[in-house]
Amino acid sequence: MSAPIAGVPTTLPLPLWRGGGTMHDASAPGADLTSYRLLGVVLASDVDEDALTYLEQVVGYAWPANMTGVPRIGEGRVSVHGTVVVFDADVRLRQSRTRCREEATKALTEQIRQYYREGSLLRRDGTRLVDRPTEIDLPEVVGFMIG
Repeated sequence: MSAPIAGVPTTLPLPLWRGGGTMHDASAPGADLTSYRLLGVVLASDVDEDALTYLEQVVGYAWPANMTGVPRIGEGRVSVHGTVVVFDADVRLRQSRTRCREEATKALTEQIRQYYREGSLLRRDGTRLVDRPTEIDLPEVVGFMIG
């Protein structure tokens, strides 16, 4: 990942019920994309129920292509901390022979960003598995955190 992004906190302390610890900006120099257990998606404004539901669909759709072996998003916890939505995502459980964890994390974050903005890819029959809702205003994805 590159230099820190405006709007993304450099750290986010988590409450004890969420395991304590601290989340860090995934784009910061030296961010370790190979051993985190939590993935945070940072939105431009506070998360409402509609945005959270859609984000869970997007992450759930992008997850299997990049995180083989890691329990699916629906099997873990999701929590909201201001503008950051935190998913259980123990990347150490990832199994793959073709890409390293860092490459898989980068691909996952790019897919989340794209699918959240546009919906999932158009299928041959003209439908999308995750269709972006047009009747609600969704806050923009501005970055990612790991912890």
